Parts: sequence; C-alpha cells; structure tokens
Amino acid sequence: MMKLRAMITQKEQMEQTMNPQKSRVESASGSRRFGRAPLWRRAAGLGGTELVVAVALVLLVLATSVFRPVVLSANNLENVIQAALPLIILAMGQLVVVATAGIDLSVGSVFSLSGMVSATVMHSGGGAVGGVLAGLATGLVIGLINGFLIAIVKMAAFIVTLVTMSVGASLAFVITGGNSVPVSSPGFTEIYSGNVLGIPNYYFFAFLLVIVVQLFMAFLVPGRWIYAIGSNQRAASLVGIPVKGTLISVYAFSGVCASFASVLTLSYLSNAEVSSGTGFELQAIAAVVIGGASLFGGRGTAIGALLGALIITTIQNVVNLSGISSFWQGTVTGVVILIAVLADRVINVSNGRFTRLFERSRAEPAGSLVNNPNVGETQ
Repeated sequence: MMKLRAMITQKEQMEQTMNPQKSRVESASGSRRFGRAPLWRRAAGLGGTELVVAVALVLLVLATSVFRPVVLSANNLENVIQAALPLIILAMGQLVVVATAGIDLSVGSVFSLSGMVSATVMHSGGGAVGGVLAGLATGLVIGLINGFLIAIVKMAAFIVTLVTMSVGASLAFVITGGNSVPVSSPGFTEIYSGNVLGIPNYYFFAFLLVIVVQLFMAFLVPGRWIYAIGSNQRAASLVGIPVKGTLISVYAFSGVCASFASVLTLSYLSNAEVSSGTGFELQAIAAVVIGGASLFGGRGTAIGALLGALIITTIQNVVNLSGISSFWQGTVTGVVILIAVLADRVINVSNGRFTRLFERSRAEPAGSLVNNPNVGETQ
C-alpha cells in the first residue's frame, strides 16, 4: 500500500512537471469548485455564500419588522420587489463583467441615456417598437465600445467605463436640453403592465433573465470561459479561450441589460428623466459583491446577485420607513460595499492559507515516501 501511494505521488509530480499549466487552468476554469457540486446546486446557484446572504436578508426583514411592522405587509414586500427589478436586471449585466475581473461604471449613465433616446424616438412618432429598439441599441453600442477599448486597445476597465459614464450622462442632457420627455405611445405601457401566462411582465422578464444567466454561467462552455478569464486571464488565453471576444461580449451584455432595465422602467413611469440612472452603477456593484461575486474575478452567481439586489433595495426601504433622510442612502450603500469587499478579502486570504496548509500536509508525507529509498523494500 505504501509503495502504491508513492508511485501515484511520483506520477502526479511528473505530470505537473510536464504540464505546469494544468493546475492553473483547472483553477481558472472553475472545475475544482463547480465540477464536483451536485447538478441541482449548480442550477440553483446555491453555495455557502448565497445561503448566508439569503439568511441575512430574512434576518434583516425580521429584525426591522420588530420596530416597523409594516415592513412585513404584503403591499410593502411587493413594493420592495418591484423597486428592485431594475437593479436586478442591471446586476445581471454587472455580474458577468465582474466575474471577468472587470467593472462597468457606465450602467447608470446608459440607463439614463437609453431612456431618453427611447422616449425621444417615441415622442417624435417612431412608435413603441422603434423606441424600444433605439433604447436597446444605445446600450449595445456603448457596451461594444467599452468592450473594444478594454479587450482590443487594452485600456483599464475602470478608466474606459468612467469615460463612457461621463459621456453618457452628458449626452442624456444634450439630447433633451435637460428636460424630461413624456411618453404616450400606444402599447408601450404594456411592456410593464402586461402579463405572460398570468405572470406580470415586470416579474417575468427580470426573473427569466436571472434564470438564463444562472444556467448559462453554470452549464454552458462560454459561461465557464467567463470564470476562467476572471481567475487567470493569461492561463485562459493559453488554453485557447477567446478572451477578447468574451470580454467584448460581456460588456455588450451589460450595456443591453442597462438599456433593457431603462425601457422597462420607462414603460412604467411613462416619463424619461435625464438623471434616472444616477447611482445605479454603485448599487449594481454592491448587489453582485454582496451576493458573493469577487471584484478580483472568477466567482459569482446570478442567484447571489439577485439576493444582493434585494438586500440593497430592502435597506433603502428600511431607511425610508424609519423616517431617515433619503440623502443617507448613498452612505449606506457605500458602507455596505466596503463591508462586502472587506469580507471578500478576508475570505480569499483565509482560503489561500487553508489551501497552502492542505497542500503542504499532502506533499510532506508523500514527498518523504518518494524520496525514501527504503520504500517498497521487504523489511
């Protein structure tokens, strides 16, 4: 038995010597984390982090209800979910970007600009279809620009999306002169108020998107590429993953998500405001980080981002019900982001130390067996 163990260890060491990229690629592709998880857990996106976030959300609601019983009322819970829907959609786009170790600061401006473009087209007689397509095209174009500059020109994601955030916010004012634009196009309000199989559209679209993103990232190869790039972009490139195309795609998807959230919100409000997306970029980042995604890439689930968005919206709801000035919401969001990032950092450091100790505990006895010339001899 001892001789067999030594032989297996020697084989593993030789394989690692002959193929030093193997362990890095396995880590980058996420196979060690997801490959052994049960199928239902991968589909549901339920890991330790997601369960902790879900429990935290329930505890937050229950604790607040002690002082403000109205929090648990059916009307208030429905209001919270409806208010969270745009953020949930934005978080899905931000998630795929953050999973590649990127960041998209432009989603708030894209939200505002897409709404203004869509409303302006419909106000000018373009119709509901024309307005929707114009709004979605706006997000797609900005997302493609972000992706091109980041993947091809090799500019930092922070700088690129900061620039497009500024440009998008400026164009939203330029288009309408800073004025709001009413929408009265027939049929446009049905996008929000209609239903599919008895399910209101605003629920159906948002949660369908969550399911699609979750299944895409958990089971499809391009979804695994996103995690691989976020874990180790160089290793992902070495094994043939189309890094540039994937990066362009995720930023384009983020832009489309922002514009879709804007169109959905516009169909509810029937009025476009130039500052409607202000602050959404930080809320989207907070949602995905709270939900378990790492700003260093390689980790995150759609279910976690959904829970993070609900926590952010619940906190805002609690602030309003408590009579605290809404001006404090930005402070609360910033503190929540800071706590989530610090927790992520602590978890990463702890996991790194545990992994090193585990590998050392395996390597030391194995190494002593391999290097011991008496192993396998008859005593």
